Order: sequence, then structure tokens, then C-alpha cells
Amino acid sequence: MQSKERIEGIDISYMDQTSIIKYIERKYYEDLLDELPVLNDYVEKLSKKYKKEVEYDKVAELFYNIYREMTVHIETEQSDVYPLLLTYYEENSDAAYEALKPHITRLLDEHKNIVNWFKQIRSLTNGYTPVDSNEPLNVFVMKKLEENEDNIMTLLHLENNLLFTPFR
Repeated sequence: MQSKERIEGIDISYMDQTSIIKYIERKYYEDLLDELPVLNDYVEKLSKKYKKEVEYDKVAELFYNIYREMTVHIETEQSDVYPLLLTYYEENSDAAYEALKPHITRLLDEHKNIVNWFKQIRSLTNGYTPVDSNEPLNVFVMKKLEENEDNIMTLLHLENNLLFTPFR
């Protein structure tokens, strides 16, 4: 890993794969598992409130896909993929490599879906612009959607470009 990258002030070029896995689990997983279901509820409320005015119903559907996919994605990574990745990186294990390949292929497909869903949400919301900037729920939900996109894109970047590279 030769890239000179900084993510939120941390120079990840000095981190090995094991450290990156631990960083992802600490930095992203707990927060996402706590925040995604709550944000999903808020997105649904917003969808109902502005049903006649904007396409928030489609936004709610897309975000529900992200919420569902990320929840399963994180659970799979914690229970199956990350333990195998740790074995692979610590022992250079051929058996772990072979066991990981189908998991990584599926996870990379999930990553593409998540990126696509966020692109659609960004488009439908005009770059997360509230339809009513005087309405606190609308402003809050747009801000949280954008924050979640940023966090999830960083997480996917770390996995795609630093952890999963040998399997592509």
C-alpha cells in the first residue's frame, strides 16, 4: 500500500491491512448500524410529508435499499469476511484466499449497488438540497443523507482499494 492518503486526518499509508480492518470496524460499523435504521425512519417521514411535491418516495425506497444492504453487508464482513481477511493477511493463507474470493466478488457487487443508489438519491434531491430550507426535518434529513453517503463512500473506498485489491 503505497498511496499517500489522508482520511479524516489519519494517514492511512502507514496502516497495514489488519489496522485498516480494525479502523473500519471502530470508525464506521457501530455508527452505521445505529444510525441507518433511525435515518431510514426519518426519510420515510419526509417522504410522507412531501408526497405530492417531490420524489422523496423514490428517495425513501433507494435509502431503504442502502440501509438493508449495508446492515447485511456489515454483519457478513464482521462474521465471515474480516476474520478470513485477517487470516489471509497475517498468514498469507492460500485457503483463506480461495475462501474469500466468492465473498469479495459479492461484496464488490454490493458496493456498486450502494454507489448507484446514492447517485440516484443525490440526483433526486438536487445534491441533497432541501425542498423546504425552513423546515427542520427536511434540512436535517438532507444533511444526514449526505453525511452517510460520505461515510459509506469512504468505507467502500478503504475496502475496494486497500483490502480487496488482491481478490479483483
